[in-house]
Amino acid sequence: MSRNPGDRISLMGLIVGSLAIAVLPTTARAAETVNPIENWPDLKALLHSEADKRPVMLRRRASVTLDARNAVLAPDLSLLQVDPVKNPTVEVPAKGILTFAVEVTEPMYVTGSVSIAADPADLRPGLWALVLSDTTVVGAPMIYAVPQPGAKNIDFDLPGRMPPKKVPLRTWRLEPGRHYISIAGPPQRVGRNAGTFEGIELLGLETVPETPVYTFAQFSDPQYIVEYPIATQLGKTFNALRQEGVSFAVIAGDMTENGLTEQHKWLSDAISAGGGLPVYGCIGNHDSYYTTSRPELLAIPGFFPTGKTNYVLNKPPLRFIITDAAYWQTEEGKWVDYYFTSRFTKSEEMVAIGMGPEGLRWLTDTLAADTTTPTIVVSHFIFSVSPGKTQCGYKLDKHVEQGELQDIIKAAPNVFATLNGHNHWNHVETYQNNYGDDITSHQGPPFGI
Repeated sequence: MSRNPGDRISLMGLIVGSLAIAVLPTTARAAETVNPIENWPDLKALLHSEADKRPVMLRRRASVTLDARNAVLAPDLSLLQVDPVKNPTVEVPAKGILTFAVEVTEPMYVTGSVSIAADPADLRPGLWALVLSDTTVVGAPMIYAVPQPGAKNIDFDLPGRMPPKKVPLRTWRLEPGRHYISIAGPPQRVGRNAGTFEGIELLGLETVPETPVYTFAQFSDPQYIVEYPIATQLGKTFNALRQEGVSFAVIAGDMTENGLTEQHKWLSDAISAGGGLPVYGCIGNHDSYYTTSRPELLAIPGFFPTGKTNYVLNKPPLRFIITDAAYWQTEEGKWVDYYFTSRFTKSEEMVAIGMGPEGLRWLTDTLAADTTTPTIVVSHFIFSVSPGKTQCGYKLDKHVEQGELQDIIKAAPNVFATLNGHNHWNHVETYQNNYGDDITSHQGPPFGI
């Protein structure tokens, strides 16, 4: 029998993989259009009302295959315009969104695939489309590339490989009622359309879902959103999650771009706009630039509930351990809580980043104090990802892990999942602890970019 109590907890039933919330792309205001964020509530209502005229039914143990004629298209998020689609295929513009109405009568897990032909004239590596179930990202087709000969990194201005049309979707949960499946282009800073939509297959799995004890959301790296005074997007997402019944959210680091006072104010305002949704913080490298950065984050009410940046969050039946692995080590071997001594000015070089000896002792003692409660460990930095192509299309040439934490975590029999951000792409895989039990590692994508 497995020694890991996490084996008796349904990872999917508790929805502990993250709720990846998509923020619709933003553009500068044009004279003849409306700001997409301001336009979205009215456009969303119109989009849904028009999609509701052609709903499809999805049942467990059954599948549906849809083409563009089952959907409606909003060609521009800046316009209050929704059109029916008359042909089986359709190009989804850069600022457009294609939406299907799907009705389910019982809780179910859903998976499937989407067929989209990328534009051969624009094969820049990276995200080329988003597939959403309501507000949850269930597919993120990527264009893959390899570095040029002699280069270490990918040149994002050069074309990558033409991707396959058919892209698998992740498995997700739907509750009874009306849902909306959408295909949209990538965020506007990417600046390309989503390609030509050819079809989508949705499969209702036979598995009967367990009733979740609660749901929570993992956010990662909202730094670019908080860097500019448009953090209302983050606040609106917190509020939307609260209205959906999500119990709390954890931000897995890089909550701001530079750890500055004004950015902490924007972040605090975004949390306040969540309407009471509890939001918990985790320190990332961008959050630890100055000696003032941590104290200002600790001052946000409820954000670090114990008043420490390493802390335990008890949410029965689970325990969350949130770690601060963003202390900097100087060339002399000293661990410090800053990267810059004054605004963007360094007085010494940093050679490493991590929890430091005190933090590692704290993690060891905390895990040893309770070896039975199913536990999730959260850090900003990657826990474990194997070499090869990730589920979002990003390719790793070697195994990557947070070595100083891994030995400690693998020795704990009750850690069954780890959550992190930092790397700006998404991936889920499992690795084993010292007892041969699985630990699910979730690498979260960045919020809003």
